[in-house]
Amino acid sequence: QSILILILGATVLAACIVAVIKHQNVEAAKREQKARISAAEKIVKEKDNKLLVFNSRSQALCWISSVLYSNILEASASEVDRLYKLGIIVDEKVDEFEEVIFEKNAFLFDMNPTQVGFVIAPTLLCNMNCHYCFENGVDDKSVMSRQVADEVLEFIKKQLDNNKLIQSLHIRWFGGEPCLAIDIIEYISKELIEYCSKENIIYNSMIVSNGLLLDKKMARRLHSLHIGRAQITIDGMAECYAETKGVSTECFYKVVNNIVEICGLLKIIVRINVTETNVDEIESLARFLLIDMKLNGKIWIYFELVRNFSQNDKKNRLTPYLFEKRRAEIMNRLINDGCIDSVLHDLPRKNLFSCGAMQCKSATIGPDGALYRCDNNIGKTRYVIGDSRDGFYRNKVDISFLFADYKKECCACNMLPICGGGCLEERIIEKSDRACQTMKQRLITDVNVYLKYYERRKKYGN
Repeated sequence: QSILILILGATVLAACIVAVIKHQNVEAAKREQKARISAAEKIVKEKDNKLLVFNSRSQALCWISSVLYSNILEASASEVDRLYKLGIIVDEKVDEFEEVIFEKNAFLFDMNPTQVGFVIAPTLLCNMNCHYCFENGVDDKSVMSRQVADEVLEFIKKQLDNNKLIQSLHIRWFGGEPCLAIDIIEYISKELIEYCSKENIIYNSMIVSNGLLLDKKMARRLHSLHIGRAQITIDGMAECYAETKGVSTECFYKVVNNIVEICGLLKIIVRINVTETNVDEIESLARFLLIDMKLNGKIWIYFELVRNFSQNDKKNRLTPYLFEKRRAEIMNRLINDGCIDSVLHDLPRKNLFSCGAMQCKSATIGPDGALYRCDNNIGKTRYVIGDSRDGFYRNKVDISFLFADYKKECCACNMLPICGGGCLEERIIEKSDRACQTMKQRLITDVNVYLKYYERRKKYGN
């Protein structure tokens, strides 16, 4: 028995020695492995000899010693291991930008995706007349017919039938003002809900609306159709709102009252469009909604620089830099004043592509059943890429979007994993770099706002 115990003890000791040697070899290999700072990194700020570093590929945000960051190869084995896991350092053999391109193409051309989405505009009719709208110059303002609706249903079901790996379907209702075609929304939604239920596919949808028709009765109807979210755009206080949207000031108060009434039925996201003419009152608007109307914690708000689609309208001279500067100031003040639960404050998210409609199986569908790559092209026949009856044409327009290369400067930019190269419609059709200017500044804004949000949560324990 004593001999057996000695043998067992020796065996355990030998195993421990082997484990230690293996661990030492692993650590030595790590030290020999050549590492470098990730190319997808952004130093957001510096404080007390520490750097706040954000990695756009791994989404890691951390403070790191300035000395360590400057002498990364001198880090201890445990530090190296942690930095690898965070994506702060990578093996020097890794080409991160080529990996981003590979990941993007793998998603865009995935013939068997697990999720698919469609934007459906049942009408381009609208009860407002925003001066910057993409519909300016579009003549067809018809409502989708029942025949076209049936074709749209068959088209979507065919996409789902051809891929049994699909687990979820997302529909975004767009316009025009989609509530003007509520009967078509109801018809298509009920059919898709029933189909997805039979096929064990998760179905969800949202609506983009100006909110004028979105009273409690309409909200209940939408909720019954599995439309869980509504984005409503507001362009300033009453007078500015009325001028921008070509309506009376009473419409402003009607929309606000609708939001108050329906925010318990639908998740409401208020997009506050910002232009040169309303930039000085957007904070007042946010405070009016969140504080005066007591909507803090009941809705979400975010600010967006208006993109002007009208060739004759030159009202917006607000630069992306000035907009982001003002946006950061306002968001910080709102958080300081307790509006923490209503200000959208996520870290910048990784986007392999600029828009979900760029996935080869997805599309935007117009009132006549025409297919497009971009919402902003609806009604413009030169950008049609197919139709709901015959499917995708895979024509030159479609290919120009799907196979669009990143610009040369994108492939050396640490923002690429976040912006996905920017809006393709802007880049291909308008030859604009507006998104590039905006995103570079927005990263700094969003990281700092997130930090303030996190610190406040930590301080108050909620």
